[in-house]
Amino acid sequence: MILHTTKTLRAFAICCFGLSALHAQDKPFTLRAGMGNKTDRALLVRYSLSAGQNKDSLYAKNGVMTFSGQVNNERQKAQLITYDATNNMMANVIFYLEPGNIIITKDTIGNGYTLSGTPLNRDLNSYNQVFNSLIGAHMPGQEPGQIVMEDRRLEVIRRFAKQHPGSAVALDALDEYAVHNKKPASIDSVYSLLSAKLRSSSTGQQIADRMKGMQTATVGNPAPAFRLPDTNGKMVSLSDFKGKYVLVDFWATWCGPCMAEMPNLKTAYEKFHDKNFEIIGVSLDRPDSKALWLKVISRDQLTWPQVSDLKWWNSKAALLYNISSVPANFLIGPDGTIIASNLRGEALQQQLSKIL
Repeated sequence: MILHTTKTLRAFAICCFGLSALHAQDKPFTLRAGMGNKTDRALLVRYSLSAGQNKDSLYAKNGVMTFSGQVNNERQKAQLITYDATNNMMANVIFYLEPGNIIITKDTIGNGYTLSGTPLNRDLNSYNQVFNSLIGAHMPGQEPGQIVMEDRRLEVIRRFAKQHPGSAVALDALDEYAVHNKKPASIDSVYSLLSAKLRSSSTGQQIADRMKGMQTATVGNPAPAFRLPDTNGKMVSLSDFKGKYVLVDFWATWCGPCMAEMPNLKTAYEKFHDKNFEIIGVSLDRPDSKALWLKVISRDQLTWPQVSDLKWWNSKAALLYNISSVPANFLIGPDGTIIASNLRGEALQQQLSKIL
């Protein structure tokens, strides 16, 4: 199972971007990172849905690294991975990549750093201060459990949102939190603190869709409706298959467990398709992997309907079904009710044998 996690570059790219790319002219940015005399080089990793991933090597002069480039107006974060060859140590800095002069300064005491120079990075620096004050507030020698950590994390977002209701930093932090948590009431209590402009934004609507999915995409409830383009760009709706048993299967070409499950899906499709059974494959691929998506479908002979809006974890259908890991699937009855979820391997075959 591939989890939507913030421990990797994949996660910071997925969760922390405002995925509302507008095809406008790129604007210049300059990065100046003063990370101390022991830091000799760094790797700058940036990702946007419209431009894909880029990596650049930076080299320090007297502990300072500079880099200039162009950035589109898709709200996005970048990751600066620094190397201290003398002590064989690495450090990681997350910041917003936006037009203007971005400044990263290592703190004189400890391993922290300060972000400044551009609006979102000033806000992110303020958020980091609240985060560090609350997340670190536990008894010496005692590490808080996962539930306690998540509660504190939500409190960080709550406090920051109260102080900065119009900041996209609060919106992005809540978006990331919402992916991992199944408590729509708690999420909504912070969501309501955000400005109307943020709530009506693309990311704001994504959070609203995800909260809706938490409440509705469960066994016994009506399956959330969705409409996505197929491999030829034709729009396909879940309602097109009303009256059939439908397995909505969430997968991606980059997901190894998903690909390992495909033979089971093929067997089920061949055995039960003529008995009023259909599969809709919903891919969580990105725009830069569309060619691979089409290639895998053809190569592996995935003959059932395949759809995707190529928005990765923020696919409209993924939000409505509250998908935070893949593979994931939902079996929907002829009346549109969800009758089972996450059926894999023999479990899928057994369930279909009972009802068909």
